[in-house]
Amino acid sequence: MIRHFLFAALCTILLSGCLEVETDEIVPGQDFEIVDAYFDNSYSSYITIVFKNNRDKDLPSIYIDYNIVCDNEFKKYGTSYFHVTSHEQTSQEFYVGSDAKTCTYTITAVRPFADDNYDDWTGNFSIQIP
Repeated sequence: MIRHFLFAALCTILLSGCLEVETDEIVPGQDFEIVDAYFDNSYSSYITIVFKNNRDKDLPSIYIDYNIVCDNEFKKYGTSYFHVTSHEQTSQEFYVGSDAKTCTYTITAVRPFADDNYDDWTGNFSIQIP
């Protein structure tokens, strides 16, 4: 009787441990970083942001909510979508109006696409260009 009880308790503990799903956040500056950010042309109408996966494994496809504010009074709020494999880089280009000299690019949320193993990250992660 006691052996059956101990066996049942052990099975319950083992099964509950297997059923727990640990979630994670994808944090800018840690899991991925911005390795470069620059104006694309002499007219300063576009900026390019270069993202790099810092993990030893693929990141899930993610949405990044961001805002861009420039010295020429340009403001943009939007969402980018990308997927990067282990240590891979990707870049995205953004129109920032004409004659911008400096811009601030701020990530406000990272939302994994259709992956229950990850939670949304929210906060502020900013970089200055240049």
